[in-house]
Amino acid sequence: MHYKGTTKTVPEIAAKLGVDGIVEGSGDARRRPAPYHRPVDPCGQRPAPVAHSYARDLRDVLQLQSEVAQTIADEIQVTLTPQERARLSRVRQVNVESHEAYLRGHYHWGRAQPDRSIENFQRAIAIDPDNAPAYAGMADAQCMLISAVLQAAPPAQIAPLARAAALRALELDESLAEPARQLARVLFWHDRDPVGAERELRRAIQKNPNCAMAHLQCGIPVVRRSPAEQ
Repeated sequence: MHYKGTTKTVPEIAAKLGVDGIVEGSGDARRRPAPYHRPVDPCGQRPAPVAHSYARDLRDVLQLQSEVAQTIADEIQVTLTPQERARLSRVRQVNVESHEAYLRGHYHWGRAQPDRSIENFQRAIAIDPDNAPAYAGMADAQCMLISAVLQAAPPAQIAPLARAAALRALELDESLAEPARQLARVLFWHDRDPVGAERELRRAIQKNPNCAMAHLQCGIPVVRRSPAEQ
């Protein structure tokens, strides 16, 4: 957004950001015109990139994200592991209203508003009972309530709810990394089981090596075992 409407050239922006490539995009899936992306090579070291257009219904927004990610990876000649390709290919249609409530839940989670976050995740689940990410989000918001920072609710009251939501998310989609991360929080804060918590965090990272929060939690000294215990 800092460069929106700028007069700087693409090479100037790339140099400022310290990147080797830039992807331009436009379109609005809500209005049905085809969004497009066009990789830009600011250094001029690759063949001229080709623009790609996409026309998708909002129900297929996750498939659109996956296709764009795979196309960009191919354009810049990044080798994806079989696990990464499998993760990108596992997409499902979404209920638009449920997905919007899910996104609102994450918005309030990011603002440390667990109550409003839970309300939106509950709405997402009420609309689409098979929305696995919404169950995972619910568990995350519930874990926030019993975290050391907020301590907004008794762990004995909330932890079983968070555990149930995380397990339901895994039941619906076992490929998700987030539920394992939330189970780790329940194991640590409620069950007082740091070894089990670390096990779940490792499982989350194995499922998705890019799960930043799992790496963060795994690096917290109080969660990690001492060298003598490893």
